[in-house]
Amino acid sequence: MRKDDPWGVIKKKLGLTAAVYEKAYLLHRAERLERFYGISAQRALTLLEEGYPNHWIRLAYLLEQHNGVKTEDIVHSRKKSEKWKPWAERVLHVSPEDFTAWIAETRNPSLARKK
Repeated sequence: MRKDDPWGVIKKKLGLTAAVYEKAYLLHRAERLERFYGISAQRALTLLEEGYPNHWIRLAYLLEQHNGVKTEDIVHSRKKSEKWKPWAERVLHVSPEDFTAWIAETRNPSLARKK
C-alpha cells in the first residue's frame, strides 16, 4: 500500500480519522491502567474520556484501595493546583509516608526498580 500511495491516501483508505485514533488511544490507556494497576478498564476509560490523566486515575485508585473513597469522587474533587500528598492528608487523612509507600509498592512494572 505505502509503495503506491502517500500517507494521506493510506489514512483515507483505512478510515483513520482523528476521532478513530483518539478512541483507540484512550482504550489502550485504559487497558494499561487495568493491566498494571488493577482498575477496571471501563472505569478508567470513563475518566480518560472526561480528560483526566493516567497518573491521576492511578493515584486516585490507589487511595480508593486504602480508604474506600471512590476513584471518581477523588479525581472530581481534587484540583490540579493541589499536590497529591498534602491533599490526601488534608481530605482523606492519609499520612504522606503511607501514601509514598503505597506508590512505591505499585510502580509501573515496565520501569526499572529504584534502588
